[in-house]
Amino acid sequence: MLKNIVESSEAGNLEKNNRTVCKYPDFIYISNGVIVDHDGFIKMNEKYFDALESQTYTESAIMFTFIDRNTVILTYGGLALATLKDKQQMIIESFAATLIFRKMDSSWKIIYSHESAVLMLVVIDPTTT
Repeated sequence: MLKNIVESSEAGNLEKNNRTVCKYPDFIYISNGVIVDHDGFIKMNEKYFDALESQTYTESAIMFTFIDRNTVILTYGGLALATLKDKQQMIIESFAATLIFRKMDSSWKIIYSHESAVLMLVVIDPTTT
């Protein structure tokens, strides 16, 4: 499940990334203080992925907590480098995420996600090129 999320995010594959979340009535997504439902999550993803060329993650923490046979909490952290379609780069530093997965119809879906990160644009010094 984590592998699919990371691969689809790194490739900028919006459709594959959106398949990881459940269209669950109580689905909640929180990112740096913004709280949205399923439809809000899809809109936020569309906006980000429209601007994204690619990104690469470096994980520093991956922890699974098994609540029961059908519920798992993933705590995930690290950093990432995103390249936007306009070639601007952004360092996603100190990201941390908590995702709750529930097994539904024999597949794992995210029913809750809470993420935070520090975003910094990479400034290229034009005098060095």
